Amino acid sequence: MKITESLISILIFLISVMLLATQCAHKAPPGGGPEDKTPPEIVNHYPPQDSVNISSLEYIEIEFSESVRKTSLSGNYWIMPELPEEIEVKWKGSQKARFFLGNSLERDQTYVFTLSTGITDMRNNRLVAPFQMAFSTGENLDRGSVKGQVLFERSQEPVYVYAYIWNAGEDPDSLLKRKPRYYTEIDANGFYQLNYLSLETYRLLAVQDKDYNEVYNIESDNIGIPFMDVSLDSLHESFFDINFVLINEDTTSSYISRLDTLSNQEIVLEMNEDITLLDSFYAAAIDSGDMKFYPSAGKGQELASPNRIFLYFQELPPGRELSLQMSGLTDESGNKILEDTLSRSFVAATRPDTVNPRFQNMIPSPGSGTVSYDATIQLNLNVPVDTSFWKNCFSLKDSTGESVPGQHDFTQLSAPVFQPAGLLEPGMKYWVNLDGRSLVDLWGRSFPDTLYMLNFTTIDMAQLGEISGRVYSSSLEWQQALIEAQPLRGKEIYQTMVQKNEQYFINYLPDGLYMLKAILDLNRNGEWDKGGTNPWQ
Repeated sequence: MKITESLISILIFLISVMLLATQCAHKAPPGGGPEDKTPPEIVNHYPPQDSVNISSLEYIEIEFSESVRKTSLSGNYWIMPELPEEIEVKWKGSQKARFFLGNSLERDQTYVFTLSTGITDMRNNRLVAPFQMAFSTGENLDRGSVKGQVLFERSQEPVYVYAYIWNAGEDPDSLLKRKPRYYTEIDANGFYQLNYLSLETYRLLAVQDKDYNEVYNIESDNIGIPFMDVSLDSLHESFFDINFVLINEDTTSSYISRLDTLSNQEIVLEMNEDITLLDSFYAAAIDSGDMKFYPSAGKGQELASPNRIFLYFQELPPGRELSLQMSGLTDESGNKILEDTLSRSFVAATRPDTVNPRFQNMIPSPGSGTVSYDATIQLNLNVPVDTSFWKNCFSLKDSTGESVPGQHDFTQLSAPVFQPAGLLEPGMKYWVNLDGRSLVDLWGRSFPDTLYMLNFTTIDMAQLGEISGRVYSSSLEWQQALIEAQPLRGKEIYQTMVQKNEQYFINYLPDGLYMLKAILDLNRNGEWDKGGTNPWQ
C-alpha cells in the first residue's frame, strides 16, 4: 500500500512539473532579435578599381559583406564589352566569388564589370544599387559617362538603360535586333549612370527587359525613347539628365472582350483596352435572318473606365440573333481599330428597359465648400439623356444670379459634364439648376416633375498656393517647355507653357507635396510626346 501511494505521489509530482514547464514555455518571449533588413555590400574586389595596363586577367574576385544566395548570382552579373567566352563562376565560401574570364580580353580596351540589384543575401535583402568596377588593358581608361533617370511604375522586372554605338544613316530598326555595347541597371529610385564609355555617338534606350535577353521585345517589354542622341568627345565627355519615361507600345489588336444585353434597348461592351470614340463613330446591329439594320440611337463611354461602351437602340427584335458592327474607334496609342475586330454576335434581350428616369447625384457633392476653381460639373442619371433637351434644362449660376457660360460633354449620356468657359470665382457660392419638368431620356420618357437646385462653394484663394521658377537652356533649338505639377496624393495634373529662360507660374494650387516636371517641347505642339519605335519618333 505504501508503494502504491509513493507511485501516485511521484506521478502527481511529474505531472505538476510537466504542467509548470508547459506554462513557462508558453509565457516565454520568442527567440531571436529584430528582422535582418541590412542589404549586402561589396567590401573588397580584385583587380582594384580603375586598374590599367592589365596584360592578362584570369579572374575577377568579389567579396561580399555577408553570405549571399549563390543562386541569386545567376543572370545578375555581366562585363562590357561582352566577351566571346562564357564567364565561369567559382565560390570560395559563401561570401567570396571568382569570375573566370578565359583568355579573351582585347588590347587597349576598357572593361566594366557589373553586379545587379538582383543579388540577395540569405534573407532576400537585395543590393541597394548596381555595383560597377572598371579596368583597362591599355594605359588609359575610357571616361565617357551619361547620367539620368527613368520614370516608371515599380514592378518585379528590372529596368536597364542600353547604349548602342550609333552611326549616321544607320537603320534604327537594327538596334532592335542586336545587343547593346554597354548597359546598366537603374537603382531603386530610377537613377542610372553609364560610366567608362568610349568616345562615340550613342543612342540610348531604357528597357524593362521582361525576358532578360538584352534585346527589346515590342510584344512584351516596356521602352523609353530619348529626346536626343549623345555624342561623346574630348570636349564633351559627360552628359547629364538624359531621362526616360517607359511606355508600352501596343501592337495587339483591340477587340470586344465582353458583351452584355441590359435590355432590348441597351447593350454594354467591354474592350480589352481603353479606347477613344471618334466623331465618325458608327454602330449598328444586323439581324442575321432578314439582314435588317438597327442603327444605334446613341452611345456612351464610361468616364472612369474608357474600355466600357454603352450602345442604345430604339428597340431590338426580342430574342433574335444579331451581329454588332462598329467603326470609328482608336486604341490607346491612337491606332485606328480594324472593323473586322469590332464585330460580335449576340442574342437580343426579350425584356424592354422599364427603369423610371431619375436624377442620382452630382460631382462635386452638393454643399461642398472647397471646390476647385477649375472644377467641372457632372450630373449622374440612371438613364441616357436626350441631349437636345438637356441644354435647356441645365444652368449654372453664381451667387449674383449671373449664368456661367460653358460647354457640355456627353461622352457618357447618363453622366453629362458641364465645363465652365473660364475659371470659377474663388470663395463664391454657385447654384446648379436642373429642370426635370422638361427633361426626357433618350426614349422620350419624362423625368420626375421636379426642379433640382444644388449648390457648392469654391475654395478661398487664400487657401491656395503657387509654384514658380525658370527653365534654362543654352541650346538655340530648345525654345519652350511644358511644366507639369502633380500632387503626390491625387491624379490631378496642373500644366503651363513657358518660353526658355523666362519665369513660369502655376497658380491656385491646393496645399500638398507635388512632383514637378519640365518637358522640353521640341516640336512645339504643347504636348508631351513620349516617342516610339513603330515608327521611330
